[in-house]
Amino acid sequence: MTANVAAPRGIVWQLTYACPLRCVHCYTESGRRPTRQLSRPEQSRVVDAMISLEPYEISLGGGEPLIVPGVYELAEQIRAADVGVSVWTSGWTIGPDLIDPILDSFDAIHVSVDGATAEMHDAIRGRRGSFDRATRALELLGAGIDDRRRRGQWVPYLGIDCCVTRSNFGQLRQYCGELLHRFPEVTVANLDACLPNGLASRAGFAEHELLTEQLCAELTSDELGAELRSLAPRGVTLGLDAYQAWRPSADNLQPETGFMEVEADGSVRVYPFLEWTAGSLLTESAAEVWARVHEYRRDPFLAEVFASVTDMTGWAVAVRRLDEHFGSGETQQRIARRPEFIALPAVPAPAADRHLKEKV
Repeated sequence: MTANVAAPRGIVWQLTYACPLRCVHCYTESGRRPTRQLSRPEQSRVVDAMISLEPYEISLGGGEPLIVPGVYELAEQIRAADVGVSVWTSGWTIGPDLIDPILDSFDAIHVSVDGATAEMHDAIRGRRGSFDRATRALELLGAGIDDRRRRGQWVPYLGIDCCVTRSNFGQLRQYCGELLHRFPEVTVANLDACLPNGLASRAGFAEHELLTEQLCAELTSDELGAELRSLAPRGVTLGLDAYQAWRPSADNLQPETGFMEVEADGSVRVYPFLEWTAGSLLTESAAEVWARVHEYRRDPFLAEVFASVTDMTGWAVAVRRLDEHFGSGETQQRIARRPEFIALPAVPAPAADRHLKEKV
């Protein structure tokens, strides 16, 4: 690394844009675009480039990373370099035959569940049955972890992640007080605000689903945090983040995420929430690309647009404006083809969560 640019603490690689789901908020627009998936030798080169930065962890996402041939070999390549590796999955493809390969290959496994009920999760994830698949995956992974622990073997940690929107905000108590109790091997639950990125930056989605300032404040409040932790199983670390540190503003013109975001083809984004790239790990050294990321973050137009952001909706406006300005021709054509967001059907909140829903 250069003297003035610290190495990223972590790297997120969206390994493929192939996906069996059609999530309404998808940050990468997966399942609706070419996969841009690299060949196996090219993937190995990208891994070597990421390892050269000596991050604490490399996270494999997508799309659905577990459908990529050779994903377990890539994970082993990362671990062989003494770098942690995690996977973020919808759980759709996970059956009994995949439990051992997954538990053998990853230090952490995160399964996305975007609601306390099938009705809510499936509406957000865009495919009926996705809640049942995700919860079944958690049950299978938990059973495998329990079996290995009983035999005195090392086990990865199992996490569950929820992208919090206005629609599912009213289910937070049910999520912690009921859903999490179904999975005794889960040790981490992240309930984080949806970011205005990709499909979640659309004007209609921002209007209906991105959290208001009031809801962001409530999500991160000590009061709600204490209540949700009291409802969650003992031993579960609960994360509640509205990404204030990532949010640009007049007082935060160069937000520091600490992470490198790598697209499926090895391109590196200037910010995780923008489709503006600074170079490719296939054609340049990782240190050079990472230094250019920080150089591009000082662009005057970026600062001009960031200065107007005061809330999540304004952040979405900024993302759309910057993607239009800096995105490639191909990116702009894809963005122009995005369908308008159709409001999700109302799902009644449980009685215990009704006051949360009313604030939405």
